[in-house]
Amino acid sequence: MVFNTACFGDVLVCNTLIQNIKLEYPLSKVIFICDKAYVDIAKYQKDVDDVVVFDKNGVNKGILGLIKFVIDFPYKKPFTSFVTYSNMRNVILSYLLGAKHVYEGKKPHEIMSMPCRIARMLTKITHKQIVNLPIKYTTDSEIPEQFKTIFNDSKNCLVFVPISKNPEKDMPLEVATDVIKKLSDKFKVIYTGAGDKSVNFANKLKENGADFVDLTNKTSFQDLARIIKKCSVVLSVDTGTMHLAYALEVPTVCVFYRKTTVKYWAPDPNVYKNVVIIDNEYTPDNMYSAVMKIKKH
Repeated sequence: MVFNTACFGDVLVCNTLIQNIKLEYPLSKVIFICDKAYVDIAKYQKDVDDVVVFDKNGVNKGILGLIKFVIDFPYKKPFTSFVTYSNMRNVILSYLLGAKHVYEGKKPHEIMSMPCRIARMLTKITHKQIVNLPIKYTTDSEIPEQFKTIFNDSKNCLVFVPISKNPEKDMPLEVATDVIKKLSDKFKVIYTGAGDKSVNFANKLKENGADFVDLTNKTSFQDLARIIKKCSVVLSVDTGTMHLAYALEVPTVCVFYRKTTVKYWAPDPNVYKNVVIIDNEYTPDNMYSAVMKIKKH
């Protein structure tokens, strides 16, 4: 069992652990336990065999909800539970489910990327070095009918994600406006996001004269993955869509306004050959140059 009941990107970065489990135990069944909102993010990762929902804000909320989860859990006597982030509730659930081994993610003393930090949990039972494998997410190439007109012409498409849930990570409005205007000569810019914050930011971009396809609140995770896969490049701040893009092997420009997170959350350039990381010189010209450097032809 792999427990991660956090958010979009947090669920994706568990995939290096999952692939390492399959390398060591190829006949094992890997069950991912995640929050209801992120089932598709867990389900379509490489080497995930099944997903079980822990609906922490719904039917599994509170003591009775925990009991219901244990009673309904379809797999008996699991061998190991990896609670990938320190989370007492998930540790307790692991024991109640009868896991023979329970390991909780702890911050290591040395600096390392989050996928490797999580994957290193496996060494507690194998005592072997983990392999720094790239995160893999799968999707088919079928664009949903309502989005097909976006790709009707020959213009290259670019997914643009200028904001996240954390204001410290967000691209300033004026920079985002100038980036879109600069890119629009070469690309059809597709703005994606979810929630009121994304809607408000998109509206402000439009007021500033930026021209883009606005898909805020219009895509499922699989829709988003299919759209990204069809595009030439993704330009994103540090958020879940950024991780999804390089997990789909699409060229990705990763903009880190919060420099302290780069060493933990940026994709490793030694593992991902089609990424560019920007953690300084946050100018529209620099972002444009990075996009042109790695875009898919």
